[in-house]
Amino acid sequence: MREPDVDPSMPRCPDCGETHVSRTNRRVLERLLSVLYVYPFRCRICGHRFLAVQWGQRYATRTVDRRQYERMATHIPVVFGAGDVDGEGVVTEISIDGCTIQTEVTVSRGTHLPLRMQCSPSRTITVSHAVVRSVHGRAIGIQFVQLGAREHDQIHRLVCELLDAQSVPSRRISAHPM
Repeated sequence: MREPDVDPSMPRCPDCGETHVSRTNRRVLERLLSVLYVYPFRCRICGHRFLAVQWGQRYATRTVDRRQYERMATHIPVVFGAGDVDGEGVVTEISIDGCTIQTEVTVSRGTHLPLRMQCSPSRTITVSHAVVRSVHGRAIGIQFVQLGAREHDQIHRLVCELLDAQSVPSRRISAHPM
């Protein structure tokens, strides 16, 4: 199996060693440290937040996003609900702590929903405790809460697969080599 391309300028997570990290919003003291090229990062796999030196690198100020983890685009069928609210839809974005679902079902903020994502015919991920945090038209923002060890491992594996797929450049494969 081919090792995914890694940006050598990006730091590794000191907790899990992964290279899938992204810059995160700076706190007050971190704004001062950025003068010395010290910036905050968050691992997209384990969620660990850490500081790293990036000599000669300057980052533009980013708009405020309340999410801790960047979500990745996906297309996973999902069934959700219990009691008064039951429905189905498609997970269009996912991270290790939440997802966005496109659905025709009307759901209110604060609603607790169990989810069952059908990643493939033989692979289902169930999240027993999730809460609707936002509703924008047909899109609902979900936060995963109280993940069990198995649920966390399954979502962790899915996020790793999506990140690896993002980092591998698309190649053109020709049936007729020159």
